[in-house]
Amino acid sequence: MNPLGYDLTIFGNAFEAGYGGSGVYFREPGFVEVARKNAAGQPDTWYLLLPDRAPSSLVGGRDSGPGSVYAGYADVSPVNGAGNPLLPPDADGSAGGDGILLEWAVRQASPGVPAAGP
Repeated sequence: MNPLGYDLTIFGNAFEAGYGGSGVYFREPGFVEVARKNAAGQPDTWYLLLPDRAPSSLVGGRDSGPGSVYAGYADVSPVNGAGNPLLPPDADGSAGGDGILLEWAVRQASPGVPAAGP
């Protein structure tokens, strides 16, 4: 039902220094994990929503450089606090946040580590 296809939006405390297009962001990228529930309604199999770049490419696990989007991480896109939180992050009038697609999900070998193979 989301016009841009995101399955969920995560709002964090990332912000742009100076606002108005300065291009300097303060972020704390975080992994997003989801689980399937079992017959009892409890989490069963956990999946990592695989980000578009490895955490090792982020300096100290953080990025405060010129803005580029880190797809798949939470807490990288500023929230404007004035927009509509029900609109997708890329839509006009949105509150911002990070759009996440469940199709990015991969099985995990351990928390935050993708399993090898299918």
